[in-house]
Amino acid sequence: MDLKQKILIIDDDADLCRLLKNNLEPEGYQVCIRHDGVTGLEEAQNYDYQLIILDIMLPDISGFTLCQQIREKHRYPIIMLTAKGEGMDKITGLSL
Repeated sequence: MDLKQKILIIDDDADLCRLLKNNLEPEGYQVCIRHDGVTGLEEAQNYDYQLIILDIMLPDISGFTLCQQIREKHRYPIIMLTAKGEGMDKITGLSL
């Protein structure tokens, strides 16, 4: 039985995903990476995770929309990554 904490990263930046994975796995986490919203949502809906790291600006769906869809079924903690610095984006992310 695998007791590792599972983290899902949904981000289209392959270099950032690799960096996160390379830093999280030595700490004992099992990391799954998805590079688009559709497969990220499917992964989040079908498997149990202790944390999701979610990019706001995905190529196929807004991270905000994806967060809402995940929240319809699950209460995983979600850390949102963004290059946006707008106050309204921060408020939207926190309210989701």
